[in-house]
Amino acid sequence: MRVTGLVGGFTAVTMSVFGLSLLVAPAPASASQGTVPSNVASSWQTNATVSAIAVTGGVVYLGGDFTSVRPPGAAPGSGEVARNHLAAFNASTGALITSFNHDVDAAVKVLAVSADGQSVYAGGDFRTIDGITRNRIASFAASSGALTSWNPSANRNVDGIAATASAVYVAGGFSIIGAHAEQRVAALDPITGAALTTFTSSPDDVVYQVALAPQGDRLYLAGAFLSVNGDTSYHAVAAV
Repeated sequence: MRVTGLVGGFTAVTMSVFGLSLLVAPAPASASQGTVPSNVASSWQTNATVSAIAVTGGVVYLGGDFTSVRPPGAAPGSGEVARNHLAAFNASTGALITSFNHDVDAAVKVLAVSADGQSVYAGGDFRTIDGITRNRIASFAASSGALTSWNPSANRNVDGIAATASAVYVAGGFSIIGAHAEQRVAALDPITGAALTTFTSSPDDVVYQVALAPQGDRLYLAGAFLSVNGDTSYHAVAAV
């Protein structure tokens, strides 16, 4: 898998922005420019850190270290409702969706939505969901909230997920996922969960985040690595 640098791209963008600022005089602030209104919306609270968020089908999903949520404005310890590391809320009203209630045994670090919006992917440190083995990665049906049979099973943490119609790209500290040896980055079949062996990338240390280019032709990596595919010219950020 080809690795390309990011620095040149960033430099080009910076130069173009600076060039624009020299050519266009800033307009004075005025009422006609308007301001972004700040509207207070009711929002449930958690009893610990929220590390991940995803939205699809009018539902906001949260993942993190929390073990309970409570109504808007409620003091800690008041009105607490158990939600182990994963919860869902109505995107319009902020109300807790009571039918989405899964017992995840450890932190959820990342959430992502499938290209068609029908699946919600979760990754993290967990080993079971509702007592069912799901090693650090799982998916849920957006329509029902049910845990699906998709089960790639990673042998270490999953920290990043990005999905297309043909692949679910994942990153973390694992060396085996989708029943195949994959070093910290992998592409998984969205139906079977098997690793797609046509995709090969080997950062030498943990990858914390992945992001897809809008055209879908590049996967950006960010993490603690000092090389990718043996190339030591890449430090903590790269594109494959």
